[in-house]
Amino acid sequence: MTKVTTFIIAMLVAAQASAFNLRETEDGDLVRWHKLDIEIGLDPSLEALGPIDDVERAIMMSFEQWSNEADLVVDFYFVRVNCPKPGYDRDDENYNCVTAQDKAWSDGEDVGATTVLTYSPKDGEIVDADIVFNTSVGRWSTEGEVGALDIRNVATHEVGHLLGLEHSEIHEATMYATTNYRDLDKRTLHDDDIDGSSELYEDLVEDGLAAAGACDARSVAAGGTPNAWFGFLFILMFIGTVRKVLRHTRSLRISRND
Repeated sequence: MTKVTTFIIAMLVAAQASAFNLRETEDGDLVRWHKLDIEIGLDPSLEALGPIDDVERAIMMSFEQWSNEADLVVDFYFVRVNCPKPGYDRDDENYNCVTAQDKAWSDGEDVGATTVLTYSPKDGEIVDADIVFNTSVGRWSTEGEVGALDIRNVATHEVGHLLGLEHSEIHEATMYATTNYRDLDKRTLHDDDIDGSSELYEDLVEDGLAAAGACDARSVAAGGTPNAWFGFLFILMFIGTVRKVLRHTRSLRISRND
């Protein structure tokens, strides 16, 4: 298990311009999800950050920001659930949770949030990811209030870690390491963030298309006609369009899981 600790409460400082950073295993495999549907659990402790409906909405919009701007193939689903202690437990049910705790983090510096990421050292597959907001650093807000940390601003950064991205050296990027009070700029992704997520997940699309193409070729070889081929292709395109529409709808809906 590894912890990715982010958002030291400090004024933004100048950084060298460079590209995104990706985490890899010792064998060079990228650390990322190997599935396209990821369930996110929203814990009741989030009400410590503000009105629970507003907090949940801000967090969901942070996930939606990556889905929309980075055009991810990954879909996020949200449930309300009482989350266990952050981190992966091989003997218990694991949720990818968003929670809030009143504590200072282990590195000795107060940080706004941290992402606890657990992945397989064998192939880099992420098996669990938990975002934890730190309530002890001061006030939180969903409206960019003076003297408060913006929930959506911080959450968008942490979702990047949940996807597998490391910190960026580009000052304007969402994945830049630090923020300050009332900063809203990280709500919107920088080109560097989009490029990083694309490199992480673009071959999942390619693999899926290759698999679909192989299946199509076999169906034609088994006696399919050109009309059947185009009919099947039309169905695939229709399904893709429906998935994209549903992505925008589902990302704003929470189902209860008691």
